[in-house]
Amino acid sequence: MFLYVKLKLPPEGYFVRESALSFIALTMQLGDQVHIGYDYVDDSFEIEFEKPRTIYDVLNIAKDILEGKVASKLRSPIMNINDINYVLKRIVGAKAKLTYNDLMVKVLEKAISQRNLNLEELKIVSEARSPSAVSVVLGSREITAIQPFKIESYEKALALNKPYSLKYEMRLSKTWYTVLAAGYALAYSGFTGGEMVFISPTLTTLVKALELNIPYNILPSILTTATSLNVLPEPKTAYLLYLALVISESYRYIQTLGFFNIVLTRIAIAQNVYTLYERTEANLEPLMSFMSKVRSVCSKDLKYALRRTLNPRTYDSKLATFATLLYEGIFKSKPPYEIVYYGVRENIKVNSETRRIISSRECAKKLWDELQ
Repeated sequence: MFLYVKLKLPPEGYFVRESALSFIALTMQLGDQVHIGYDYVDDSFEIEFEKPRTIYDVLNIAKDILEGKVASKLRSPIMNINDINYVLKRIVGAKAKLTYNDLMVKVLEKAISQRNLNLEELKIVSEARSPSAVSVVLGSREITAIQPFKIESYEKALALNKPYSLKYEMRLSKTWYTVLAAGYALAYSGFTGGEMVFISPTLTTLVKALELNIPYNILPSILTTATSLNVLPEPKTAYLLYLALVISESYRYIQTLGFFNIVLTRIAIAQNVYTLYERTEANLEPLMSFMSKVRSVCSKDLKYALRRTLNPRTYDSKLATFATLLYEGIFKSKPPYEIVYYGVRENIKVNSETRRIISSRECAKKLWDELQ
């Protein structure tokens, strides 16, 4: 008995759209075990599950992924007081001082145990604008969106050249909350420096992966690895290099795509206000291609240098400079000799000792060869 699900994507420019795309990617996890068919038409995904229970198996995977991130100390902020009062109580039936990770786990647990999702609601998406208000509804007006799901409220509600703001609201059904919680589980990449960080696949990446019949479980596996690193996404060049290095083992599949576009979303939190700090799209394929060629001899040196660059307690300006040079060299805007020479010449202090940025002669030679 097949289950057919149609999911209309939320409007462009909203974070919940990226969360919905992450949910679609997550459904691919079981594609090598049961039949799952996909079609993308008119900004909607039509999904065919071999068995009705498969969608609940997907939710179980989401719960396991998020619980694994929590267990590995991937923190999240305490829920906003309004979310505790008006969202947690409606969904879970209780009020408690929980983190957003805790909330998402509870949303998934409840859906898995009750198995009563109204999947028809996933077809319903609306965005309404008037001179005085902006309203987004997913499924129904049952529950208001939590703060991380409506980070665009400030920019969407501003009235041009007016001394006031428009009324802005986003409301969701419980079924849509469950779908977005599953997407959150895959995309959530940590809370550090007062920011929540998420990594999501782009629509183009998803559709192309499905068209080329790349093994379904590859994309969610890559994304799970990328979002479990628990590092600050600054400096940006070092962060993208580190992501590419860690997931470069899967490059043979990404090579078939010819690109691997992700969306990096950073949500700033200040005085209980959640705002969009950054939304950047990046193609990791060129970086993954390079890292797949050098990782066998350079993995140790590069991981050491990049991870220390991304940790405020171990940050060293020399390491950050090397990361920038390497990034520019991969895109042929810096000569190989400048990058390799800097890496083998500059010393950094580690506790009471010093070491070169690139300490391996074999790695220095490999970098030189591949940067040509």
